[in-house]
Amino acid sequence: MKKSLLLIAFLGYFTSNAQISQNNAPWMQSKEMQSKVASKSKITLEDISKSAEKYFKTIDKNKKGSGLKPFERWKYHWSFYTKPDGTIAPSKDLWEAWEEKNNMNARTTTDASNWTSIGPFAHTNTASWSSGQGRVNTFTIDPNNSNTYYVGAPAGGIWKSTDAGINWS
Repeated sequence: MKKSLLLIAFLGYFTSNAQISQNNAPWMQSKEMQSKVASKSKITLEDISKSAEKYFKTIDKNKKGSGLKPFERWKYHWSFYTKPDGTIAPSKDLWEAWEEKNNMNARTTTDASNWTSIGPFAHTNTASWSSGQGRVNTFTIDPNNSNTYYVGAPAGGIWKSTDAGINWS
């Protein structure tokens, strides 16, 4: 029992310390960044990027293990999650956006269409055969005009109907 508890404690300690903390990164140790952290002023992704650029000018950034590639990946990832003021959105905001997306997807619309398959039912071209023939990947109704439909097919492009599915272009 004691060995199990000790093992769990070690695993918990190493797992929690294995996470990367942006505040411990070398580019966050500059005087400018430390003063922003100390004054609790807003730190933008641009501030972090400028500080990292200064840091990478002082080392051989082409050397393996320099940290440039992980930083660039981090920067690219978080560039999609910045708020209008340039700060990185906190996890609470991201979680609320996720819940809002799920709530929007949960809303169902009634489909009054009477769709039937009109073929082709047999593939006559012997040169090739496509198992995705006639397959539709996506379908949506324009939220501003209920008579406008869009359909996307992997081999057939995007189709649009402005008369509730009677004619397509």
